[in-house]
Amino acid sequence: MRVLNRISEPWRVAIAAGVFATLIILASPPDDASAHLYRTFLVRGDAIVWDNLWYAGGYPLASYSLLYYFPAALVGAAQVAIVSIAVAAGTFSSIAVRQWGATAVWPARAFAVFALGPAVTGTYAYALGLALLFVALRLLQSGRVTLTLLTAALTLGASPLAFVFLCLTLLAVFVVRPRFDRRVTAVGLTLGALGAGQVALMHTFQTPGVYPFLVWNLVGVVAVSVFGVLIARRVPENGRLLAALFGVWGAACVAGYVVRSPLGDNLDRLRYVAFPLLLIAAVRVPRRHRLLVLTGVLTAFVYAGVPDIATVLARDPGPATTRRYWQPAVEYLNAHTGHQYRVEVVQTSGRWEAYWLPKAGVPLARGWYRQLDLAQNAELYRRQLDAATYRRWLKRMAIGYVVLPLTQLDTDGAAPERRLLESGRSGLLLVFRSPKLEIFAVPHADPLLSGVGRATLTEFTHDRIGGSVSRPGTYTLRVRYMPYWTPAKGSLCLERAPDGMTTMRVRRAGAFLLTVPDEPLPLLAALLADHPRTRCR
Repeated sequence: MRVLNRISEPWRVAIAAGVFATLIILASPPDDASAHLYRTFLVRGDAIVWDNLWYAGGYPLASYSLLYYFPAALVGAAQVAIVSIAVAAGTFSSIAVRQWGATAVWPARAFAVFALGPAVTGTYAYALGLALLFVALRLLQSGRVTLTLLTAALTLGASPLAFVFLCLTLLAVFVVRPRFDRRVTAVGLTLGALGAGQVALMHTFQTPGVYPFLVWNLVGVVAVSVFGVLIARRVPENGRLLAALFGVWGAACVAGYVVRSPLGDNLDRLRYVAFPLLLIAAVRVPRRHRLLVLTGVLTAFVYAGVPDIATVLARDPGPATTRRYWQPAVEYLNAHTGHQYRVEVVQTSGRWEAYWLPKAGVPLARGWYRQLDLAQNAELYRRQLDAATYRRWLKRMAIGYVVLPLTQLDTDGAAPERRLLESGRSGLLLVFRSPKLEIFAVPHADPLLSGVGRATLTEFTHDRIGGSVSRPGTYTLRVRYMPYWTPAKGSLCLERAPDGMTTMRVRRAGAFLLTVPDEPLPLLAALLADHPRTRCR
């Protein structure tokens, strides 16, 4: 006890959050963890620019987090998340107590509980971004502007969503204390430059996708924001900042609902912070407003806690999280696809197929991220999926086999596909059955490479494509066009096809090899190529 009494409050909060985060992650792997484990696996294998084995090709880091996966590759994805949660909890406690005094101690401890959200949901990269966000605010609170701006850049690299929240927080501060001096100007210009750089990055490494903003999430955000503003305005001292924080967050979420973007209702993740901030206001409001306070606090608590509680209750860790579950499918598919086809897996509740199969070299038609899935495979999310539509999608994506796991499936999009396969009307042939899963073959499937002559792929890995063609001419490579391919062997040109895939114009028959630069200078040369829509050798 004497040792604990010597530890400051922020450190105690951080240690407690880290311990509980460790216990939660060890108890059951969260659903999002499969995506982070796969990205970490790619970084360990130096496939940091491009990955062929999800969604017909995509940019693995530019589409989500540039920085998180490098420390994750060194020490482990979960370990980085645990440290991030502890840092976020401790730093928030330090900020709150410095800003609002001793009345913020218990609200800060409440945040330490809600800071465990990433451990429950598996949003590990966001956990790192949130920790850096609070570190940046604490540095700014201490007047260390240069370090604040450096940490803001790290926040953007770890999680663009956390960077958006940092900007919203500083906007709220400016609304309360509007002034233009050297420090404010430096912060504003730097944040603007960082935001512009992120937009340029997204344009350079384009990843189409939008995330929906569900109307019920918007209702929850608006309700909490309105209560937050009403309660904070009744705080006798230092309540304007709290009111501005709730107002800016609510307005941003309304804009995010109106304007479709990859952020979508990810903007509601500030609900973890909204509840402790509302508590800070609640303990400072005169007693005559207790009905308003109780209603607002209860609303914020329900909105912050119920989604994660529902996630835990609905989670079925089951055998599909393990390599052993998928091993029979991996062995069958590696023996039969021969680098010529992709594989579709009807998505399970945790989507662990997106980790275990491509890690074993099996190219998937889909992956983990809902944003990309909704943008690229919208037909699979219809309430009814007919056989003709399904077969057209299978041919477009060069799918040779479909895996139907006999376990709990994803609640969004998997049911129509499963019903069609089980009905026998899909036109696919059942070729493998086990107690855990079934595999269907697609008759007359279109291969990944086809054209005027015989075409065979001999290599199809995360960032390399090799093969041979029997005659010169035009070939279709059913991989999403990427302007930074380097033709390392063969005489050919690559162009964007009308459907977004790749057209190969081969000038000489024989073997070819496409690679992606993974060193800074060759990648920069590819980025600065004078005609990025055509790559030739």
